[in-house]
Amino acid sequence: MQELRQLVDMYYQIQKFRISVGNRLSALDREADEARSIDRGRWEQWFTRVKAIEGEIAQEFEGELELHSAWPWLTQVKGVGPVLGGKLLGLIGDIGVSPTVSSLWRFAGQDPTASRLVKGEKAVFNKRLKTVCFLVGRQMLMVNSPYRRIYDEAKADYEQNRPDWKPLRRHYAAIRKMVKIFLSHLWVKWREAEGLPVSEPYILAQPGHSRYYGPDEFVKPTGV
Repeated sequence: MQELRQLVDMYYQIQKFRISVGNRLSALDREADEARSIDRGRWEQWFTRVKAIEGEIAQEFEGELELHSAWPWLTQVKGVGPVLGGKLLGLIGDIGVSPTVSSLWRFAGQDPTASRLVKGEKAVFNKRLKTVCFLVGRQMLMVNSPYRRIYDEAKADYEQNRPDWKPLRRHYAAIRKMVKIFLSHLWVKWREAEGLPVSEPYILAQPGHSRYYGPDEFVKPTGV
C-alpha cells in the first residue's frame, strides 16, 4: 500500500512536469523566431523523455494494483482504469482508518460541510483525493458507466425539488451523489477483502432512506 502511495506521488510530480514542458512547447509554437525553433527541438526531446517516464510509472501502477485487495472489484467498474484507480487507492491509503462510509466521504472531500477550504484553517480532507473523485465522476459520465443512473436520478430530483439552484450547481451535486455511492461500494468491497467489519449501509441507517444501491448492481463481472 505504501509503495502504491509513493508511485502516486511520483506520478503526480512527473505528470505536472510533463504538462509544464507541454505548455512551453505550445508557447514556442506561437513564436516565429528561428532561435525559438532551435530551442523547441530541445524541449521536444525533454517532452518525449518525460512522457516515457510517465508511462513507465503508469505501468508500475498496474503491477502494484494487481496485488491490491480492492482491485479485483474495481476492475469491474466502468470508467476507472489503472491510472485513476491507482491514484484513488493510493491516496485513500489504508481503508482501516475509515471505520464508516461517512468518514471516507469526509476524507475524500465529498461531505459539503467539511469540504470547503477556510482561510487560515487546515483542510480536513485530502485535496488531491477530492480532485481524483471528481475526475472519476466525470469519466463515468463520459463512458456512460452504469453509475450514471445515479447521476441522472439525482439530477432529475434536484431539478424538481431544487428549482432555486442553478443548473451547474445541480450538475455538480448530482456528480457528488454518484461519486458518494461509488465510494460507499468501494468502502464495502475493500473492507470485506481486508477482513474488516462492515457496518449497515449508510443510506439504510438514516431515517427516511429506504433505497439501497448494492455494490454489485453497477459492475460487470470480470471476463463477461
